[in-house]
Amino acid sequence: MFRIRKLFKFEAAHILEGAYSEVCTATIHGHSYKIELFLVAKELNTDEMVLDFKHLGGMWACYDHALFLPPSMDSQPYRKNSTSRVFQLGANPTAEVMARHFYVTVNDYLQDKHSDEYNRRFWVEKVRVHETDTGWAEYKPEEPRDG
Repeated sequence: MFRIRKLFKFEAAHILEGAYSEVCTATIHGHSYKIELFLVAKELNTDEMVLDFKHLGGMWACYDHALFLPPSMDSQPYRKNSTSRVFQLGANPTAEVMARHFYVTVNDYLQDKHSDEYNRRFWVEKVRVHETDTGWAEYKPEEPRDG
């Protein structure tokens, strides 16, 4: 089994509906997010790679300087124009929820861009979201994809 890891970084903010810390629910606050993407394959492609890293880069720009809001919060005041980067993920935008969101988003992106290769050769194993240098959350499906 082959495994690759790619690290992405961006700045973003969120506010939570509920958290132990009142600061997290009372104010919009930001993090320097680090996203680790893990891909695995049983066999390498013709270039002797799981997947060329260049295929993973373009999908992250939309999250830089974005705002993640809970579904109960009105996003309209934050949408100044068509370039506003405001996301509502259908759940409280915790690191855990963001990890699941990025897993699904990466999976869909790779299936659209590399469907033939994807179905035969590699798959997303997990996504890890670092909100701080000392804390991260990870999402990995309960039943791994049978590659």
